[in-house]
Formats: sequence, structure tokens, C-alpha cells
Amino acid sequence: MNVVRLVMLLCIVLAVSIPICGISNPGDTAQPSPGTVQQVSFRTVQDGSNASLGSTQPHITVIRNADGWENFLNTLYANQTPKSALPIIDFSRDVLVAAVDKTRPSLGYSLTITKIEPSPTGVTVYVSQVSPGRNCMNAAVMSQPYHFVATPVFSGEAALILVPSMRDCRP
Repeated sequence: MNVVRLVMLLCIVLAVSIPICGISNPGDTAQPSPGTVQQVSFRTVQDGSNASLGSTQPHITVIRNADGWENFLNTLYANQTPKSALPIIDFSRDVLVAAVDKTRPSLGYSLTITKIEPSPTGVTVYVSQVSPGRNCMNAAVMSQPYHFVATPVFSGEAALILVPSMRDCRP
């Protein structure tokens, strides 16, 4: 019986002496761990699957001014009438990063920018590229997924990292 009490007492002492996780002192500021990469903030400007660039490979385009944005959208929506409204971007503060997939044989594909990280030569853009699984029912309509985001101005290039996955449509 004394052994049980001793073990219980040790457990209580140990539990009280371990700091409680997630509680910080007032004035403490969270600091990134050494070696962690800070992500760049971004917001979605436009996405869809009806681009008409006819690309054979997924790619990233960085647009740095209003004329470039207008020209890019005119090319992107060349086969559409009427054209979509031009989303307004403040190019004094932001650049536009456009991820466009290759042309696909059906609907059911998607492309989403999930993360942007600074790199020595500009930024690295991580893009989720989702394909429909074998059991997915999709209209046999040519598609070209895209995702456009606004992010703070940066110098240099944008490198594309594709993260492919497959949608599971099993019943």
C-alpha cells in the first residue's frame, strides 16, 4: 500500500513540475524555429478550369503591371465571349502569380497554389495538381485549370513545384 502511495505522489510531483504546453508568458513572442522557411502571404484573385492557352506543360507566370495583366487575361480568355471582368490588382504593392495547368481532356482536374516561399532567386510556388481517379465521372470537355494569386512584390523569378494527387471517387 505504501508503494502505491509513493508512486502516486511521484506522479503528482512530476505532473506539477512539467510546464503546461501552449501557455506563454505575457510579452513572449513566437519565433520561428531555426532552419524553418517563412511563407509568403498571398490571396486568391481568380481560379477556374476554362483557360485557353493551349499549354502542353503546367507553368507559372509572374505579372508585375496592369498592362501585362490585361494582355495575359486577353490571351487566357481568347475563346470566350464576353470576356471576364479584369480583377483589380494594386501593382505598387503586389505582383500576380499565375499557375496554369496543361490542357486536359475532361473536367475534373484542378490546380491550386498552396504555398509560396522565398528563395535565393525569387520565390518557390507550390501547386497542388489534382487529377480525377479511375471511378470519377467527368464531362469529356477540354479544360485547362488555373489559379491566380496576389502576393507582395518580390524581385526575381518564380519556380514551380508541382504536388500531384488523385481524387478518389469510389462510391
